[in-house]
Amino acid sequence: MEEIRQARLRRFRPYSEYRNTDLAWPRALPSHWEILRLKLAAGITAGQSPPSEAVRDAAGGLKFLQGNAEFGEVNPTPRFSCDEAPKRAKPGDILLSVRAPVGAINVADQPYGIGRGLCAIRPRSGLAREYAYYLLFAVRWQLNLTASGSTYDAVTAGDVGDLTALVPSLSEQRAIASFLDRETAKIDELVAKKEQLIELLQQKRTALITRAVTQGLDPNVFMKDSGVEWLGRIPAHWDLKPLKYLIAAPLAYGVLKPDKYEGGDGVLLIRILDVEMGEVHENQVERISPEQSIEYCRTIVNPGDLILSVVGTIGRCFVVPESLAGANLSRALARIQLGPQGDARFVEYLFASTAFRTFVDLIPAGTAQKVLNLGDLADFVVPLPQVREQREIVNRLDQEVGAVDSLARRIAAGIERLKEFRTALISAAVTGKIDVREDSE
Repeated sequence: MEEIRQARLRRFRPYSEYRNTDLAWPRALPSHWEILRLKLAAGITAGQSPPSEAVRDAAGGLKFLQGNAEFGEVNPTPRFSCDEAPKRAKPGDILLSVRAPVGAINVADQPYGIGRGLCAIRPRSGLAREYAYYLLFAVRWQLNLTASGSTYDAVTAGDVGDLTALVPSLSEQRAIASFLDRETAKIDELVAKKEQLIELLQQKRTALITRAVTQGLDPNVFMKDSGVEWLGRIPAHWDLKPLKYLIAAPLAYGVLKPDKYEGGDGVLLIRILDVEMGEVHENQVERISPEQSIEYCRTIVNPGDLILSVVGTIGRCFVVPESLAGANLSRALARIQLGPQGDARFVEYLFASTAFRTFVDLIPAGTAQKVLNLGDLADFVVPLPQVREQREIVNRLDQEVGAVDSLARRIAAGIERLKEFRTALISAAVTGKIDVREDSE
C-alpha cells in the first residue's frame, strides 16, 4: 500500500533545496519555508457553552455548535441555536474538534456560537486560510500524542496552539491550496462514483435475496397470492407460517446491563455493534461475568442459533458459529432457535430481504429509536418451502450474493486506497515533500 502511494507521489518533483530542521518532524523542509507554532500564525478561540436553557432547536437566533456531532463534509449542519454565545466563530474560521474524536475539521460558513467541544482557528495575515485548512489535516496527528481524559480523549486550546505550522510565502501557500483543491476534488469525485457503485451493488444484493426467498429459483413455478401485505405472491407449493410456529425455544432478548467483566473466565457478550449482516466481529466482543450470564441463561447461544438485531438498526443477522458457543447477547439482540422446519441460513437471508424490511416499517414506532418487540417478531410470517428447497436457495444465494459482496469489497478497498492517497498528497504538499507550484496553474 505504501509503495503504491509513493509511486503516485513520484510524478511530482521535489523542491530543489532542503534544509535539516533538527526536529523529529519534519526532519527536512524546503530551505525558504518557516517553522512556527500555530498560535503565532493564527488566533485560537476555545469554545464555551452558554447556559443550557439558552440553547434551543436551530430555528432562529445564532446557530450553535456543541461539538463535532454537527460537522458535515466541509461545513457544519447545525441543530441548535442560541440568543447569545460566550465564544463565537466567524465565517471562514476553521473549526477543530478538541474532544473525541479529536482533530475533526470543518469550516464555518456563517457565524456560530461554539461549545466546549470545539475551537475556532482564525489565520493571521501571514497564513492563508485555504492553506491552513489543509495544513491542519497534515499536523492534527500531533494532538493524539497529548489527548487525554478520564472518560474520553480531549485537548486544550493550548495544545492546538502548539501544533507545528509549516509556512511558505503567501503566494506559495495559495498555490498549494489551489493545487490541493483541484486534486482532492478529482479524488473525491472518483470516491463518490465508487460509493454509488457500492450502493447499486447493495440494491442488487437485496433484490437477489428478496426474489429468491419469496419467489424461489424456478421462474416458471405456479404462483399464488400470499394474502400478506408485504409479501405478495409466492410459489403455490410453499407454506406460510408465523415465526413463532417454527422456533424450538422462546424468543429472548439479551443482557440488560452488562457488567463488563475483566476476568479471564468471562463469557463473551455479543453486541449490536459487533454484528454485520451474516457475520460477527469476534475480535471485538466484550465479556460479562459467568454469574451474569447464568442470570440471562435464556440467551446463551448455541451453534446454529440465529442472532437478530431488534433495536435501532433492525435486521442485522448472523448464524452463530462454533467459536461463539456459550456466548451471550446484549439487550439489542434477540436469539432465535429454529426447529426442524426452518433452515437458519434461509431465514437469515429472509431477514435481509425487502419483505422483512417492509414488515418492520409497517410496525408503529413507539419511541424515537425503532424497536422490534418479540411479540411482533413472533408474528412475522415466513414464506416456507420444504427444507431441501430452502437449502437449494441458500446455496444459490451463497454463490450469487458472494460474488456481489466480493466485488463490493474490492471497490471498498479501492476507496480506502484513494482516501489514503488523498491524505498522503495533502501531507506531501504542505510539508514541502513535493513542489506543486507549477501544477497549481
